Amino acid sequence: MTETAAPDLTPDTVPDPLEPLPLLRRELHTGRRGLSSREGERRLAVYGPDEVRRSARTGILRELLRQLVHPLALLLWAAAALAFIAAIAVLGWAIVAVILVNAGFALVQERQAEKALETLARYLPAQAQVIRDGQAQHVPARDLVPGDLIALVEGDRIPVDARLTEGGAEADLSMLTGESTPVERLAGPGLDGLSLFQEPNLVFSGTTATEGQAQAIVFATGDHTELGRIAALSRRTRREPSPLERQVAFELVFTAALVYAPPLQNLFGTAALPLDVVLLISAFPPLVWGSELRRWARRRHHRYS
Repeated sequence: MTETAAPDLTPDTVPDPLEPLPLLRRELHTGRRGLSSREGERRLAVYGPDEVRRSARTGILRELLRQLVHPLALLLWAAAALAFIAAIAVLGWAIVAVILVNAGFALVQERQAEKALETLARYLPAQAQVIRDGQAQHVPARDLVPGDLIALVEGDRIPVDARLTEGGAEADLSMLTGESTPVERLAGPGLDGLSLFQEPNLVFSGTTATEGQAQAIVFATGDHTELGRIAALSRRTRREPSPLERQVAFELVFTAALVYAPPLQNLFGTAALPLDVVLLISAFPPLVWGSELRRWARRRHHRYS
């Protein structure tokens, strides 16, 4: 089969890597000589570079300001204002403290997400060996596109998701699966009933070929690789308020309204204010514990991945 232009390819086109190899080659319009240099450039314009896409980084002050004016924070600011108007300064300052602490936690989480993206980007190599125009050549790894044929040798970091077409290799998938030992990968048909990572003919972006030599056809690059999907999760740094935080916000607003509005005081009685203050204070330990549990879960994930 000879390589032909692929007018039906779109940026979201991701073929089934487990279909019979002749069908996969036909779907990717790839011959045994690989793509032509011209076709590689055309597909690069369609799919974009093979790299971990990062969020646009904003300044700390601007990001902190965003955390202080999101809807939940505005609700809390309103509660603080009610408390100060009602001359309950202790409650007002407590609400302000909640706003600032919550904004600080959110800012730290977003910075950690940015660092996670930088770490993922380091798993990708700068160069890759590709077969184009029937010749093996080294190109920037970011220029690889679906349909390219790549050559893998011992020690190579794999820049794309690909299916082996010739030879065999052992691959270290620990950064994706947590497996401590390399797994064997061989050219051949896929097996039924296995997860994608267990398929014996697939290799993945960000992993390493530890032994052997192989040739593989690229079926996914950039955000469409398994590594890219992980990066996409890390980019979703706009944190939504949790149900617990919404409940705390409601209690704060209710408490502030209670001390400011006489009809509510008459409805709930004189004991209502102390009870709500107790509820407010009791809400702080769950917030702290929730933060600590998230940190513990991240440590466990990094330890076993």
